[in-house]
Amino acid sequence: GDHRDLHLCDRRQRQMCIRDRYARKWGDVLLDEFFAQGDHEHAAGLEPAAFMDRGKTTRAKVSINFIDYVAGALFTEFVNMLPAAAPLLQYMAANRRHLLRVEQREAAELGVKAMAEIEAEKEAAAADAAVLAAEAHADRRLTGSTDEADEADEASASASASGSRRRVRKKRRGGKKKASSRSGSASASTSKGGGGGGGG
Repeated sequence: GDHRDLHLCDRRQRQMCIRDRYARKWGDVLLDEFFAQGDHEHAAGLEPAAFMDRGKTTRAKVSINFIDYVAGALFTEFVNMLPAAAPLLQYMAANRRHLLRVEQREAAELGVKAMAEIEAEKEAAAADAAVLAAEAHADRRLTGSTDEADEADEASASASASGSRRRVRKKRRGGKKKASSRSGSASASTSKGGGGGGGG
């Protein structure tokens, strides 16, 4: 079956090729490199990327973000193609829960907000925005200024403007006709006067 060709999750979590102690070791090596680069950029007067700034982020947060933005999407597509690899997503979710607990401790030590606190603030802000939007909509309904009423007002204003334009055009046409009539009368009078002088 497919599991014979799968080297990532063929013998349950305890027999995975990537074990916790090795993952932690290599993760620390990678983060040491990130933070060292951030230190060099600080020394050069540059602003390092957030995940390379040891004063603004934690090791666990970098790992969580890697799961959220890279590994999670990659392994989700992998499991879609090879369903036998589904346990990988379970292990990843368990690792993420563990990392969130670690990140809370590291954030407290560093004196920065933990990811769980930031997410809670975002959810609270979204809930407040939803409440305000609902209250504003309710106020518009109570005052009668709903979207339909607004549309009716716009239609009325448009019709009024169109009527004004028609009246202006009608007046202009009327003025042109009167001017043409006066011009015709003046021409007829001139021709009559010219005829009388010729007879004399």
